[in-house]
Amino acid sequence: MNRGETRDYSDILKTRIVLYGILLLLMIVYNVAVGELGLGDSRYMSQLADTVSRLIYFGGLTYVIVKIVFWKKLLKDERRMQAELSWESDERRRLVHLKSGGIVFDLLLFVLLFMTCTTALYSEEAFRACLLILLAAVSLKAVSRIVYNKAC
Repeated sequence: MNRGETRDYSDILKTRIVLYGILLLLMIVYNVAVGELGLGDSRYMSQLADTVSRLIYFGGLTYVIVKIVFWKKLLKDERRMQAELSWESDERRRLVHLKSGGIVFDLLLFVLLFMTCTTALYSEEAFRACLLILLAAVSLKAVSRIVYNKAC
């Protein structure tokens, strides 16, 4: 890998950090809005809805923070950055990701997670429907990755 590829990759990492920072801010605003509107009262939610909404929100929050920290550390270490670039550029891994849904599925998963977390606060029936759709989508993604991983 030449110096230009690493420089381009560092720009990509900086963009990811900014985008995930915006996502982190939006998640915090969402949490404040839910608190101010008085939603998410566990007295009116089933145990499943309460647990799932907490797992989705705080799991997502943790994931975003960990990724931001990881990418910031990566920017400081040229050798690790080249190794990560090499891993991300792996043709086989990219093909499996693309065939199993790619960026479209990643965005769909984000929307489904948001919808499931939000409907848990409003309606038990809508929450259960969103949860089933989310579980079906994740199952389809997992199975397709396994199948394409073996095929490629």
